Amino acid sequence: MELVFTKPILKENIFIKYFPYLLIVAFSFVSAYPLFYEGYPLGDDYAYHFSSVLDLYTELKEGYSNTISANLASGYGIAKVLFYAPLSHSSNAILALILNGNIILAFKINYIFSVIVSGMVTYVFAYKLSKNRFIALIGATFFIFYPYRLFDAICRIAYAEAYAFMFIPVFFLGIYEFANLDKCKIKPFIEIIIGAAGLYLSHNITALFAYAFGFIFLLFYIDKIFKLLIKDKRTIIYAVITVVITLAFASIVLLSSFELLSLDYYNVSDKERMWTSRDYVTNRTDYLNYSGFLNYNWLSAWNIEEISTRSLVLEIVFFISLVITTFIISFVFKKFIFKKYYYLVAISYYAIICGIFARRLELVLGCIIFGILYLLSVSLFNTKNKLKVDRFGYIYFGLIILTLLMICFSFIWQIIPEIFLTIQFPWRLWAFFSFFSAIFLSYFISRFRFLIPFGIFISAFLLVVSQPLVEKRTVHDNSNDWLLTVDEGIYKKSMSTGANLEYLPKSFYYNYHYESEYKKSIHDKIQNEVDWHIGKNPYKYGAQILEGSAKVTILNRHAPDYVLKLEAEDTSLIQMPLFYYPGYKIKAKNLDTNESINIEVLDIDSLISFKIDKGNYEIYFEYAGTNMQHLGKILFKSSFALIILFYGFDIIYENKKNRKLLK
Repeated sequence: MELVFTKPILKENIFIKYFPYLLIVAFSFVSAYPLFYEGYPLGDDYAYHFSSVLDLYTELKEGYSNTISANLASGYGIAKVLFYAPLSHSSNAILALILNGNIILAFKINYIFSVIVSGMVTYVFAYKLSKNRFIALIGATFFIFYPYRLFDAICRIAYAEAYAFMFIPVFFLGIYEFANLDKCKIKPFIEIIIGAAGLYLSHNITALFAYAFGFIFLLFYIDKIFKLLIKDKRTIIYAVITVVITLAFASIVLLSSFELLSLDYYNVSDKERMWTSRDYVTNRTDYLNYSGFLNYNWLSAWNIEEISTRSLVLEIVFFISLVITTFIISFVFKKFIFKKYYYLVAISYYAIICGIFARRLELVLGCIIFGILYLLSVSLFNTKNKLKVDRFGYIYFGLIILTLLMICFSFIWQIIPEIFLTIQFPWRLWAFFSFFSAIFLSYFISRFRFLIPFGIFISAFLLVVSQPLVEKRTVHDNSNDWLLTVDEGIYKKSMSTGANLEYLPKSFYYNYHYESEYKKSIHDKIQNEVDWHIGKNPYKYGAQILEGSAKVTILNRHAPDYVLKLEAEDTSLIQMPLFYYPGYKIKAKNLDTNESINIEVLDIDSLISFKIDKGNYEIYFEYAGTNMQHLGKILFKSSFALIILFYGFDIIYENKKNRKLLK
């Protein structure tokens, strides 16, 4: 039975063209309504993300920024932005500056912005495939409401991963347009650059798998790509430039990551510590617990009557029954009674029943979204084009199956290349499953129009079965498990430096049995604080004299820029309460001779140390960074100019070509 696309009430105009974008904005706000409560939900990684943003915000407010933090890890100088992507933290810190220090509001605005952008780009992508604005809207709605992203954002508080969703549609749109070029155009290459760089700078693990899936997609278009390369040699040049600019953008993290990993010195290099061993990943295919869909055992742990299993099941059954009945009424009234205005009768029945019986907020919201999409399906966006199934459909269906296999079955992780084990948890691939499914849904129902009611239903139904919505609403209403302010107390939380203490030297991992050769070393004392107590006793330890005799006065205690006054009675070996990272510089001014000297930086017990001759000195510490870090920053800054030059070159080239054609 055909329930939609009979005769449109309105022909396409400017309103019809842009109305879907307004709905995408509205749906994006609906999808994250728990963020409208005061404060922010608590979850696994909240301390890490909020403390990192507060640290960066504090630095920006005070007019400086450094790779070594003065605030995190009790002020012992832990590094940052050497391995993890900085975009979500940096954008939140900058936004917090604009919002006069309101970091929680910055998190909320930034997240919802990312949902809006991803929804709009998904809509554009789906419209290219479906040639129909309503069907494209269904795909975008599906992606916006898919529960896993919100589960990341407000349950796990894996904020960087949730933020990376914004760039997934951009990257794959560029990949698709590149694979279907008839002649070389710059637009797909720019989209690939923005998507690929944005992904890597947001969440490098998500980026890695996006690149892999993008490569798989292109393999199935190799014939068309090869023809394009032969037809227009400029395509090869543009492809090389795209790779170069993407690497330049990523270099601010990429180069320091390689350097840090190659040292095999820090926890980030330890597979067991980082949960990236083959055995660990293989055993983490617990896909349902972290899918974002309703998990009754998880919810029942809150001991809240409203989210009991029975209540949820009954309400989901109500929603399904309401939708089915509405469609049946539509069919009957269309055929036999109100042939012209059947949908008004159906939606009136729907609204009355929903108003009487709907109880749970998520159920009400799902019903409203269904009602909106149902009305649109019989009113707007009508087209009569007939589309055929092509290779795109088979490829995206294959990608959906592949992601499901990787999420659900451990055997794949027994044979997959080791680099992909950095995912830690296979269920992170729900991000790609949600996007591939959204695009495939639009593609498929545009070829088989009788499935449009299914598309409407499933897109609205995602709200009803979204665990983070019901969980965080009930938690907010029934407990104090909520973050209301972000202040320096966040630094004292056990995971403010990351669950794996990634940036700390291995000797500070509590399962690593380390013994110093120096009896006076402060390594073990700091170790005791690192063992899940870091941040609770800030600035407890000063410089330690390991050898010799000296008097040390700390003039400035602000990692990494310590300033000491030192009176050495003989040659002395000094150990500082600063974690060792290559890139430190130590300068001394001899107060007796007024001579300035550079001092060799020593690594003793994974702490910054130095040896000084007899005399009176002022000692200055500075983290200058390594050559690789400097190169990464230079390349990152140059990437903005490179992409402008790339775009400018294309404009000049196209103008010259057009003038030749006119002649």
